[in-house]
Amino acid sequence: MTSCWPVAPLGALVDCLDARRVPLNRAQRAQRSGVVPYHGASGITGYVDQALFDGALVLLGEDGAPFLDPSRDVAFFHEGPLWAGNHVHVLRPRAGMDGRFLA
Repeated sequence: MTSCWPVAPLGALVDCLDARRVPLNRAQRAQRSGVVPYHGASGITGYVDQALFDGALVLLGEDGAPFLDPSRDVAFFHEGPLWAGNHVHVLRPRAGMDGRFLA
């Protein structure tokens, strides 16, 4: 990194919303079918009828994310309604921080 980029801990840039995540298995997602993306560790895995989150979010995969495959994403920027399972960290960028830069 060059000196023109400030360095800060991630916790100073985002709020972690992991406590609000609710996992749904495939059968539960099928029962709640809708238009709201359900996000897991490696991306959208279905659509449900209700959102747990709304707004600009950075999603960072954890268990099950393809960290060793450089051709696959492990961080995502999402804007709008979303349901997040328990295998993806949900981070809300603080004021002045563009989440697209973090993802």
